[in-house]
Amino acid sequence: MIAVDYRETLVTYLNSDSIESAAKNLNITIASLKQRINVLRKAGVNVPKKTRKAALTPLDVAQLNSLVKKHLRDSA
Repeated sequence: MIAVDYRETLVTYLNSDSIESAAKNLNITIASLKQRINVLRKAGVNVPKKTRKAALTPLDVAQLNSLVKKHLRDSA
């Protein structure tokens, strides 16, 4: 059985933009990371919540909307 390094888990989690990137940096699954964070919270560590990374960034949305407008202009 491998011992869990909760310090490394916490530091990586806090320095990551999302749950996915933290899990990737730790080379574990998202489910494993959530379980580790839950253990820390139950122990009394005030771990902030992170959301899943959005599929589309505001820049992506703006670029896609621009494509739609261009298509509508060209097809009119």
